[in-house]
Amino acid sequence: MIANLLRKFQHIFHSVISFNTAKDKLLLIDFTATNKTLTPEIFDDTEKFSVYINTQLQNANALYGIGGYNENRSIYSRSKHLILYLIQNREEYILA
Repeated sequence: MIANLLRKFQHIFHSVISFNTAKDKLLLIDFTATNKTLTPEIFDDTEKFSVYINTQLQNANALYGIGGYNENRSIYSRSKHLILYLIQNREEYILA
């Protein structure tokens, strides 16, 4: 049912970001606790975290980094405010 709706309206969809699948590269980044290169020192400092991500992208010659589908991303535990927001608005995210 949803696949049919997506096909029906695909002519009105637009790219969210500019990405050429023939030349641009994605980097899968592990945001789980098992990623030992993402240390607490990096994880807890926004500037160091940004440098870490940008370095990973540059080393891989990737345009964008993506997390794994349905992975338990430790990054979300950085902020109690974010966790509270996600809990309070979980129905919105379930429907999205």
